[in-house]
Amino acid sequence: MNLCRLTVSFGILALVLCITLMCQAATEHIEAADAFRARVADLEFAQYLARTALLAEDLGSTQSHLLELIDILLGTPDDPGSGLLDWAEDEMRSSELMDIVRPSQRTAFSASMDYVDGYLRVALAEAQLALDQLGTSADSKANIQAAFSFLSSALGTPDEPLSLGGLRVAASYLPPEIVVIGPDIPIEEATAKMLPGSLLFLDTGEYSQGTLTLSRSIWIARYPGASSTVRLMSSENTPAIIATNGAQVELSDLTVCDSSIGLLLQEKAIVHISDVSITGHSLAGVVASDQSSLTIQRSAIRSNLRYGLRVTDTSRVFLSNSDISLNVSAAPGAEGAGICAQDAAMVTGTQCELFANRGYGIWGMGESTIVLSGSRIIYSRNGGIHLQEHSKLSLMASHVAINGRTDLSLHVQEYVERWSLEWNPSHEFAGSIEGFGNTTDTSFEGLRVCLGGFALPDGFFIDSGT
Repeated sequence: MNLCRLTVSFGILALVLCITLMCQAATEHIEAADAFRARVADLEFAQYLARTALLAEDLGSTQSHLLELIDILLGTPDDPGSGLLDWAEDEMRSSELMDIVRPSQRTAFSASMDYVDGYLRVALAEAQLALDQLGTSADSKANIQAAFSFLSSALGTPDEPLSLGGLRVAASYLPPEIVVIGPDIPIEEATAKMLPGSLLFLDTGEYSQGTLTLSRSIWIARYPGASSTVRLMSSENTPAIIATNGAQVELSDLTVCDSSIGLLLQEKAIVHISDVSITGHSLAGVVASDQSSLTIQRSAIRSNLRYGLRVTDTSRVFLSNSDISLNVSAAPGAEGAGICAQDAAMVTGTQCELFANRGYGIWGMGESTIVLSGSRIIYSRNGGIHLQEHSKLSLMASHVAINGRTDLSLHVQEYVERWSLEWNPSHEFAGSIEGFGNTTDTSFEGLRVCLGGFALPDGFFIDSGT
């Protein structure tokens, strides 16, 4: 009994310690955001002081404003090193700050601050020069005007399309709210209470809570430093996540598994996923429909039934450095694909791996467009790339080899007859193919194509003479 009580006590203590550490870490991220916004306010006040110094009618007021401005940039005599310049040099890109900037926006966030340090330094030089010349040279006004202009550039204007950046622009990328939850709190309940554009961190664990419907801007991510994976799944045979109603959703560093569809986009949703694993779904890993837009970076869509990625209507998908592999047909003889594009959808990808999909590697139909570069399509059971109807393919510097029926095929009578399939004239290929610099594996069986009377462009495959 004493041992049991001791074990329970240690368990409670560990839980309390875990919650305390998580809250402390969350506080650090919130404090980083608040500190950044406070620095923006400091810079706005410095800009105000420069403007006031420029308009001051007596030397005493001008001198006072310039001295206060310089203290903001350098720090006060009692607290040297606390100024904007030291902050811009040492803390402006702290890990706590970068953790709370969406992966899709980190490049723009950093770019917004690239020139801030330089602008602050030249503003300081102009303010000091104006102070030195105050009352002795007419140029001091020009120096103050220059200081004001450089401080304005360091601030930036978020709504100005020609703005080169600045702290205001960078601050616009920070979430208005940061919340951390564990598996015992329903995600949808948490997001419903958050401001649009906020950040929801998920602690380690398994979130099996039914379909998560996201209808407004939100970023959901694994908590930085969490010791293990975060798994999201539907507790029923329904989609794990639905993004809808034009929502701008970002998902990062998560595992989405064991549902009917991992991620369903509809009603013009805009979704960005990075470092996400989508696996084990019964209908498809990802479906983009209803004029939605999806960006996939450094992610894996693997071991799903029927389709890895299916894109319909006029939806757009952009893929980079991602793995779409081992997606299998639902039953023997059933069609499926790693990537299936239909209707007027468009898929653009670079540096992607499509390995051992048990349908086609890529299947284009309708009036879809597929643009792929620097990628590999290998070991697909039904074929590497199959095109029908008015679909269009642009393939560059990619490797297509060792696929089942063919490496590249079109829905033409020759293909149907060769593989004893049912001929459907409405599916006959009438689209286009372009590209160059692609390779195949000539040491295996060489390139295998079935194109009917269609001829590939010169140089499409550079190691096959095709």
